[in-house]
Amino acid sequence: MKLFPHSFFWIFVFAILYPINIFPTDLCGPISGTLTFAGSPYIVTCNVLVPDGQTLSIEPGVIIKFNLEKILQVDGTLIAEGTAGNEIKFTYNNSVPGGGDWDEIYFMQSENSILNYCIIEHAGSGASPRT
Repeated sequence: MKLFPHSFFWIFVFAILYPINIFPTDLCGPISGTLTFAGSPYIVTCNVLVPDGQTLSIEPGVIIKFNLEKILQVDGTLIAEGTAGNEIKFTYNNSVPGGGDWDEIYFMQSENSILNYCIIEHAGSGASPRT
């Protein structure tokens, strides 16, 4: 009898080399810093704010799921740069989403924000600048 079956060994090696977050990370209130792929998916449980003078960076491949009618308001800077084939996704936190389930990404005074290779789906307004 083997101590570790062959398949168990490869599952163990894979888990060490490629960590996957099996539990979502909640987001609520003021945030800044970096949302990492390792912490994904993120669940917006209350309205989220990037404060003036602060930066929120989002790594490629991150998924951010919003609960009903929640927003991401950007008073500071949002840097969300995905890549082709490894996009950043902003979506609704429901297995059967419809249109307009979460509200929007709202830019207040954010002239330096970047959204490249991002997917914004099932939002009420998408991404809107302050006029």
